[in-house]
Amino acid sequence: EGSTTLLEIVGWLAAMWAGFLFVLGPQWVRNDLRTDLSRLALLRSYPLRGTTVVGAETAGSTAVLTALQLGLVGIAYLAFWGGEVPEPSPALRTVVLAAAVVFLPAINFLAMLIQNGAALLLPAWVRVGRDRPMGVEALGHNMLVMSGFIAILALLLLAPAGIAGAIFIGFEAGLGWWAAAPA
Repeated sequence: EGSTTLLEIVGWLAAMWAGFLFVLGPQWVRNDLRTDLSRLALLRSYPLRGTTVVGAETAGSTAVLTALQLGLVGIAYLAFWGGEVPEPSPALRTVVLAAAVVFLPAINFLAMLIQNGAALLLPAWVRVGRDRPMGVEALGHNMLVMSGFIAILALLLLAPAGIAGAIFIGFEAGLGWWAAAPA
């Protein structure tokens, strides 16, 4: 009984941190243009097109963030499985794991693209380099930037979510919860 409770706690903590990384991860993982713009002269000297540099910087951050999130989702899945936790059901846990593997890389790439685009288009609003100020001003600034980021990400994901919802509703009568696969 004690090990089941411990596994359930570990599972919920890992799932909670994966959710936090979904929202806050693009601001925390900063091995991209937000760090490298302080060395802009060096970046411009490379024989690469600008789109290639932005894509590579964004993909690097996306890979790190996705690996962290998938690791936490995997830990939660294994903890719930090993603890024989009844809720969420094993089928739902498996669907969430499969959806995370499929969707997290694309959503994280979009989120990191928003962060890197903001660094290029609004350099005064983004902290460039490794040094980040602290204090009340930085807290307010981070809250504004995070609110704008979440609004832009939600707006960009609205159309795909609407299409997926329509597909799910259309196929749910015949397929039940399996309608989530094509959606």
